[in-house]
Formats: sequence, C-alpha cells, structure tokens
Amino acid sequence: MKTIEKVYSKDEDPQKVLNVVKMQSSSTKKKSDKGDDVVEKISITDAMCHPRYRRATWVAFLLCFFQQQTGLDGLMIYSNTIFAEMKDRGSIGFSAKEGSYIVGCWSLFVAVVSPLLVRRFARRTLLVWGQTSMAISLCLVAYFYSKKLDVWTIVGINWFIMSFQLSQGPIAWMYAGEIASDTGLGLAILALYASLLEKAITMEFMVHSKTFGPQGMFFFLGGVTFVGAIFIFFVIKETQGLEDK
Repeated sequence: MKTIEKVYSKDEDPQKVLNVVKMQSSSTKKKSDKGDDVVEKISITDAMCHPRYRRATWVAFLLCFFQQQTGLDGLMIYSNTIFAEMKDRGSIGFSAKEGSYIVGCWSLFVAVVSPLLVRRFARRTLLVWGQTSMAISLCLVAYFYSKKLDVWTIVGINWFIMSFQLSQGPIAWMYAGEIASDTGLGLAILALYASLLEKAITMEFMVHSKTFGPQGMFFFLGGVTFVGAIFIFFVIKETQGLEDK
C-alpha cells in the first residue's frame, strides 16, 4: 500500500488502485479454511474461454502469430541465397556473405533506434502503419525479384526490415504483456514457437518449389501480412498512457 501511495498521485485512492491491480492480476486469491490467502492460478482453459480473460488472450495470441508470419526470419535465412544469385548476375559488387552482413547490421541499427519511436508514437498507430508497410514492401520485393531488379529488391528488403523493427518487432510482445494474463502471455509465446516451426516447413517448400519460388513466397507472406494489418486495424485498441484505474 505504501508503495502505491508513492507511485500514484495524491488525488488517487491507493486502496482502489490496489483492488484494481489485484483484479487484473494473472492469479486470484481465495480464503483457505484457516483464513489465509491462497493463490489460485488461472488455467489455460480459463485464459482461453473465460469471459474475463479470453478476449485479451486471443488478441495477444493472434497479434504474436501475425508478427511471426511477416517473414522476417525468411528474409534473414534466404538473404544469402538471394545475394548469391545477384552476385552471379553481376548486379552487385559484394559477396553474398557481405550482403547478409549488411542486412543484419541494418536490422540491428533499426532495432536499437526503435525505442525512440515507440516512446513518441501510440502503439496502435505504429502497428497499423508498420504492418501495412510490411505487406506492401513484401509484395514489392516479390515483384522486383521476379523482374530481376536487384537494386530495388535490396531496397525493398531493407524497407521491410525497417518497418518490422519499428512496429511489430518491439510492440507485439509489449502489447501482449500489457493486456493478457501470465497464462495468456504463455499461449502467445506458444504462438511464436508454433509459427516458427510452421514457417520453417512451408518456406522451405515454397522457395524450392517450381510453382512458388522465392517470389511466390514473398507474395504469400505479403498477403498474410496484409490480413494481419486488417486484424490490427479493427481489433487492436490503444494501451499507451493507460493506468491501473
């Protein structure tokens, strides 16, 4: 109680704040036969189905799912192959390994500066524009790759990486942690691992498939990312600046 009195302003009733925090906690308390407080954890079933938790759990789950379906891992994994093809065509003056280093360093740089935008702009705004930008850039990468416009393909790849690191990259897990219980957040993490496994299998198939190929893979990922943008626009609510009141 004393901690809450220090953190919150004097105009707020610390007891009410404490009650809200208890209510929003990922665990509930009940009285034992001896009158002691016993912590009762939220089950997976409650997190997924209980009216009090299910919306937050599924929103967090789907947001993290669409984050993993954007294709960043695919670009990182297959960037070496893409740059090797460009080198063979003579359109770039650096090796495939050096190209992968460039992409990796660019991703690291944007990830380092992303907190500046996250602090300045609303979460929903960054998610909507970032997800839409990723969908557009993936489709453009697919088009440029199919036409062997190698310089523009590199521009599109770096545009996509920037869009990811300034939106879904840092915000998805931050948002999930803000709205979901610990159990719900655990399910969102499950979405991460399930998506990584699914993507590793499907992307390997699409890249080496004569029907899809790398350009087909990028078009597919762009379409899924666009669906994610629609989901964010209609479902995601703003949480920045909200307090436990």
